[in-house]
Amino acid sequence: MIYKGFLPFFDENSEILILGSFPSVISRETNFYYGNKQNRFWKILGEAFGEPAPETIGEKQALLKNHKIALWDVVAECEITGSLDSTIKNYKVADLQKVLDNAKIKKIILNGGKAKEIFLKNYKYLSDSALFLPSTSPLNTRFDKTIWLNPVNSFVSQFCACNWFFIEKALSMRANTNLSVPFIRINLYRLFYTAKTIPKYIYRPICR
Repeated sequence: MIYKGFLPFFDENSEILILGSFPSVISRETNFYYGNKQNRFWKILGEAFGEPAPETIGEKQALLKNHKIALWDVVAECEITGSLDSTIKNYKVADLQKVLDNAKIKKIILNGGKAKEIFLKNYKYLSDSALFLPSTSPLNTRFDKTIWLNPVNSFVSQFCACNWFFIEKALSMRANTNLSVPFIRINLYRLFYTAKTIPKYIYRPICR
């Protein structure tokens, strides 16, 4: 029997694309990614951003959207026994360009060995923009959450640093203004800190 996966969850502001292998039985029953409460995925994301682990689909979608994360699986449809990645066969690969062409993806994270295997077989040209992390599945008994937390936190820091660089550069090149650089800088910092966001127009996607 051929099972179909989910549509990608993303919007035009998404910057990190996280790819799993294929939805588990519980996920297919609950109709959203990582529906098994024993899977560590949502707890890890919540901890990475200093928030409680989301429980409802709405809360999960809000967390993803607020932190510019896109979510999909490398397998769009396949034959599978239960939820075991090792039994995936006769699969159809997801067309990642649907996300890459319509978002500002800068980094791709692969969740687990099977996702990595299929990704490298079909999208090796994107490997420079990819990070391969251990599965968050409860079947991974050797899971170390710091292997996930460190890169996610690093990505956020890098994106912020990149934006502050461009802000500083723009300030240093200002012209025809009576406002001082310190005045502009302090108010920009206050604005972005309060809004907890970064201007999207000064990013350049790397996965195109």
